[in-house]
Amino acid sequence: MNAREAAVRRSNRLRIRLLTLSGLVALAAAPAFAAEPTPGSACTGVGNYTVSGGPELSGVGHLMVCSGSVWNSVLDFDAAANSVLPYALSLSGDISPAQITANQNDYNPAGLSTASVLRMSSDASRNVTSLAGGVDGRIVTLMNIGSNSIILKNDDGATGTAANRFALAGDLALTPNQAVILTYDSTASRWRAASNGTATSTFSCPSGFTKLQSQGQTLGCMKDSVVAASGLNCRDAATSCWNSYGGRLPTYNEYKAAQASIGGFTIHANLEWVGSPSWNSADNESCGGIEPTAGGIPSSYPYTRTDHAYRCFIPAGSNGGPGSSANAAGSDTQVQFNDGGTALGGDGGLIYNKATDTLTTGALTVNSALGVTGATGVAGTLALSGDISPAQITANQNNYNPAGLSTASVLRVNSNASRNITSLAGGADGRVVTVMNIGSFPIVLKNDDGATGTAANRFALTGDLALAAKQSAMLMYDSTALRWRQIANGTATGSGDNLGNHTATQNIVLGSNYLSGDGGNEGIAVDASGKIGIGITPATALLTVNGDAVVNTSLTAFGGMLGSNGSVGTPGYRFYFDPDTGLYSPGDNANVLGFVTGGTERARIDANGNVGIGTSPVSGTRISVADSGGGVSEIATLINSSPASAGTGVGIVYQGPSSIKLGSVGAMWEDGTGNNSGLYFNTRNTSYSSKMYLSAAGDLGIGTIGVPKERLHIYSTDPAETGLTIATPGTGDQQAVLNLLTKSNGSDTLGDATSAGWQIWANGDGSTAFGAIGGPNTFGIGFVDGAGWDPAAFQILPNGRIGIGTHANGELPGTTLDVGGSFALSGDISPAQIAADQNDYDPAEYDIKTSVLRLTSDASHSITGIVDGADGRVLTLLNVGSNPIVLSNQNASSAAANRFAIGADFTIGADQSVSLIYDDTSQRWRSASLPFESSGLVGPSGCATIGDLCADGTVFAGYHPITQEHLFIPTTDQGTTSQWKTSTGTNDIATDSTYDGRANTNQVANSTTFPAFKLCKDLTTGGHSDWYLPSRVELYYLWSVQGTIEAAGNITNLQNASYYWSSTEYDTNSAWPQYFPNGTQGYANKLTAFRVRCVRR
Repeated sequence: MNAREAAVRRSNRLRIRLLTLSGLVALAAAPAFAAEPTPGSACTGVGNYTVSGGPELSGVGHLMVCSGSVWNSVLDFDAAANSVLPYALSLSGDISPAQITANQNDYNPAGLSTASVLRMSSDASRNVTSLAGGVDGRIVTLMNIGSNSIILKNDDGATGTAANRFALAGDLALTPNQAVILTYDSTASRWRAASNGTATSTFSCPSGFTKLQSQGQTLGCMKDSVVAASGLNCRDAATSCWNSYGGRLPTYNEYKAAQASIGGFTIHANLEWVGSPSWNSADNESCGGIEPTAGGIPSSYPYTRTDHAYRCFIPAGSNGGPGSSANAAGSDTQVQFNDGGTALGGDGGLIYNKATDTLTTGALTVNSALGVTGATGVAGTLALSGDISPAQITANQNNYNPAGLSTASVLRVNSNASRNITSLAGGADGRVVTVMNIGSFPIVLKNDDGATGTAANRFALTGDLALAAKQSAMLMYDSTALRWRQIANGTATGSGDNLGNHTATQNIVLGSNYLSGDGGNEGIAVDASGKIGIGITPATALLTVNGDAVVNTSLTAFGGMLGSNGSVGTPGYRFYFDPDTGLYSPGDNANVLGFVTGGTERARIDANGNVGIGTSPVSGTRISVADSGGGVSEIATLINSSPASAGTGVGIVYQGPSSIKLGSVGAMWEDGTGNNSGLYFNTRNTSYSSKMYLSAAGDLGIGTIGVPKERLHIYSTDPAETGLTIATPGTGDQQAVLNLLTKSNGSDTLGDATSAGWQIWANGDGSTAFGAIGGPNTFGIGFVDGAGWDPAAFQILPNGRIGIGTHANGELPGTTLDVGGSFALSGDISPAQIAADQNDYDPAEYDIKTSVLRLTSDASHSITGIVDGADGRVLTLLNVGSNPIVLSNQNASSAAANRFAIGADFTIGADQSVSLIYDDTSQRWRSASLPFESSGLVGPSGCATIGDLCADGTVFAGYHPITQEHLFIPTTDQGTTSQWKTSTGTNDIATDSTYDGRANTNQVANSTTFPAFKLCKDLTTGGHSDWYLPSRVELYYLWSVQGTIEAAGNITNLQNASYYWSSTEYDTNSAWPQYFPNGTQGYANKLTAFRVRCVRR
């Protein structure tokens, strides 16, 4: 085995070992001498892993995954085992513990053991002295997502387990939205800060000193304890501030001690920088000289003077310490020491105030991250650079990503109209972006618009945020929620509202001041009790308006004028405790006054003085009254206060000229008890008298004298005026619409409309009138024409028989219900397809009004019963599907009252139907049209089943519906365009039968005058000469078994799109045909050409 083979085998062994340890399926060893793959090499098997490396790759190795047919490295390592992650590193495992409500020792929230990010919040400023879960090298990020500070206490020995404490430079305060990255040092058994959210340099302070940092730069070092120096020489390069104090600023006490040792130097009360900075030299990074407060550098250095101040510049350059002329020249950060004083003009950099232990700064521009622990004060401005002004928005924006967004902190946007931004790209945890609307149209940030935009780019707001012109909003990205959230919004403001310091949720305290238009002492004043004065103070009422006089009322107004017309909802003049009641003007300059109560207009007076109550005034009517439509029973009430006595009352009198009473209506007592009163109507003809009276008992008298005694009492001394006539415009004697008369022959003659006791005339001309005739024991509704009375429309006989359109020429109905025309059973429903056997069948929409069920099934299924049976109810079942449906006879699976009593199970084939009638006595559904086999009838020999072809060439069609005789039909139609008769106007069948076509046919001559009849009379099919034209009942039966007959395939199908003539006559001009598409019947003119199919029995 040569070195190449050994290297390959070592590589293969390493590959197998790594894959096994990571839980992946090991790959087979690469073949010997195979070329080592490198990142970017082609690969197969997406998701496979491999390790490459060895001497042939100079000791460089890669852990790679096959992605997109190319090897991509996920870990690079060298021969010294140094590893590099070539891609981004993400620390997952965020937790959001419960809010901290007390100081925490050994903080150990649920989920800490597997978390890498703690999203913390507190109800107030709280301390965390120690954190559990420390393991060597473990990294944990703490984020303050709340609104109160959380302080990490530095090595707090008083509390918490030692191994859980923090080793920090000092207490670390996480203010809202700040974060810190901690790593655990197992050697020291402490958590240390790896980052606190600010940029740091590589500068290190000597032991015993702590860095002083700002804006990502190290400014110098502060000694951990005060140690007085033996002397101080800030002018001598040999002895610098750096050498004396370890490269950091001396403390105030060190200043005093050092200067005192020099020669009793006394520090001025306020140590300040004054005048221009004066550095020793460009190469000496020591302290500056001592200068007088008046400025300028003295020729000698009288250290004993008390009017001198001191400053020291200790720069920290990129080289990790002092040592460049650039530093000394001031190009790096300046640090000024000040005890109680303030920075003077020209000062820059950072000012440390020993007395208050604070740092202040001048103008500050942040181009990178800024992190400050503790309270922060910026004496100048804080500027976020990176403004961009994208192109004008001309359409709604999803995933808004203008050029320059990735590095921008301020977006100065505008639009050509009101536009929406549903989502914004570039979100990164904690990123802050300010959106300013610099245009003139609104720009709306849509709240979590789920319909548009990538989810991670959307906004999580309290609602849609509309930025009007000159308004802005500051947004921060929340990587946990993957949303932009609003942290501030603003509007352009002017010079202020001059109302003092207050917020939007605070009351405005005016004191003795006014709300004034020009700042003067006028306008609105409000005193401590809430009284408002307009133009006057103090107010003497709840509202006092300055004028000629002051009246101390709840409302004081001057001039008597309302400044607003008002409306129904808010009247112009209204009441404090009842603001929707008062007066208003319905229209400008309309001279109309409206009266309002409860926000509704109740009355109105127009410009002419007409009054409308509950309605608008009617022109020419002084008072118009309408009810409210809400059940009000009284529109107006007239009250008579006189004692109750017969003949007295109260009413409305219509007065004519010269005080002549034209008429009146009113109430009047019928007796003196005050309990009985009626309503009278008086009119004037030749004299003024009562013409109608409605008594207390409800009896109405017309023309009566005194109180009527019947429900309707019509009285006149003239017999010609006794009667009731409701007239319509017309001429002649017969113009009454309703006329009740008493005549000697009123009940004698049925056929003469003019002799009836009760007549209703439609048009008054007497030729075609509609009437109700009271004949001998008969009530009829019919029509009158020139031939006389024809009661064919409707008749009721004393024996209960009812005839509807059945009999002309005075003939009476012969059955309980005799219908002389077509009738239809309405109420069709089409239930859902039957998918299983049905017990107590009760489909949706089925109720007592249903008469036809149009059924389908997915296979052959049974129905054992149907609900809602009622005595005599007829129900037709149509199978409109392609699978049979079986009615199961007397099946106990359904309730007894819902079962069928049909003799045997019956199958309704496709396109077949059956009619059922409910028998309330037996509590069963019974057959109204089942094939007669179910009743035990037997078909003819050789063709016993309906539809069979018999030996004589005819087809067995079933059983006559009435006589139950065998019915036979030819295999084809006998005619396609045949008339019933070639003329009209005569009664051709003396005794019409609805069910016996043979009797009808025998009454008609075998003549070409009757084409349809002649076709059957001449037919000899099967050697038979007794064929006839079927009656309407027989023809209807053929339609009911049509599907069964045609299913046998022995006939030319009956034409579903056509009518077939029956032999039943309707009247002298019409006869009955059968319509095969839906089974309906009607009457048609005898001259009409229809199809013919003869029958015999």
